[in-house]
Amino acid sequence: MISQVVLAAMSVILVLAISALLYSFAMFDRLVRAEYAEDRTAWEADGRPYGFFWHAPECTWLRSAWATERLSLVWWFETPAWVTRSATYRNWLRRLRICVLFWNIAILALLFVFVLLVLK
Repeated sequence: MISQVVLAAMSVILVLAISALLYSFAMFDRLVRAEYAEDRTAWEADGRPYGFFWHAPECTWLRSAWATERLSLVWWFETPAWVTRSATYRNWLRRLRICVLFWNIAILALLFVFVLLVLK
């Protein structure tokens, strides 16, 4: 039988992880919107991505979806040149990376605990 403390702890971690994920979506949207507003050439070179909650009128269904997925991964490891020109944008990118890292660690930890509990 799983103790109530373990279930409560897992629930809190899950709520925090989902909150971090939603916040990372908001940060990604801010960055895409900033790229659209500040460096349209870079935005178009990136494939005209859209955010999770925001879409530019020029976005297309397939190309923009692919660009969004690609940037979700690329921005984890690379800092675009247009981001380096603004302390605000660097802060948003840092927040995005921290939230995505927290989400991944939390979900892996929950999965690990779940597997341990099932195998017990």
